Amino acid sequence: MKIIKHNLFVICCATLVGFIFISEKCEADTNSISELKVKAERGDANAQYSLALKFELGDGVERDDSQALSWFRKAAEQTNAAAEYQLGRRYETGQGVKEDREEAVIWYRKATEQNFSDAEFELGNFYYEKRYGTNDEEAVKWYGKAAQQTNAAAQKLLASMYYDGRGVQQSYVEAAKWYFKAAEVDYAMAKAATKMKYYVQGVQYDSSEAVKWCLKDGDETYSLAAFCLGQKYRYGQGVATNNVEAYSYFSLAAKKLEQYAKDRDALKNALSPEQIDAATKRIGELQALMDEKKK
Repeated sequence: MKIIKHNLFVICCATLVGFIFISEKCEADTNSISELKVKAERGDANAQYSLALKFELGDGVERDDSQALSWFRKAAEQTNAAAEYQLGRRYETGQGVKEDREEAVIWYRKATEQNFSDAEFELGNFYYEKRYGTNDEEAVKWYGKAAQQTNAAAQKLLASMYYDGRGVQQSYVEAAKWYFKAAEVDYAMAKAATKMKYYVQGVQYDSSEAVKWCLKDGDETYSLAAFCLGQKYRYGQGVATNNVEAYSYFSLAAKKLEQYAKDRDALKNALSPEQIDAATKRIGELQALMDEKKK
């Protein structure tokens, strides 16, 4: 009985502490909002932007889109780049205002004057999707600016423009470079690059770097990557012909998927015993490297 009473006492105390914590948090949030409003009303652009976000998200206040728009506008009129971008986004989508793409571009351009990468990316989209003219060179320009600031979406689209030769001189090398930069920031953005389509076109590469991304997709993509690398060494696509390297990569591919064994076996007949010994050693080195990349 004493144990039950003790447990009930502990539970009641914990509940009371919880209520006190929640009450104090709510009070702190209220005070924080109040302080933010005071700063915003005094003309602090950062406070105005922060308050706008709170109204937009319903964070500590009741969600109010008109209030959010009002405070975004006040902050934007004081050259707050993030607010300029948000105002542009609203004009583009018609959120809380009449849709006006020309007005959206005006605010995006204001934000780009402060190198705001999201605004640079959106301007690129306007030109890329032909919503504001049909100037592919302008799309490349704005994607390039955003890409330099590690905007993965911009890097991915810039890569696609290099791949297609759209608005820029066609270059598989540049396409590969930007796809892999995008993958460093956001792998999902550049998943197509892991399929090795860009390397198959004759791009020179660091083999271990190329295969690293393929490990993320599992055995099928890993084997495809190893096979493609083997093909490059077999036929000298962007690298010097090297049958030992080719056989090594074909062997790695066949370890995961049997369908690649025929290429490995066909090449084996063309190798000397010394080359086979060298390839066996190389396979061990590559396997160790790939195991390390998985960690």
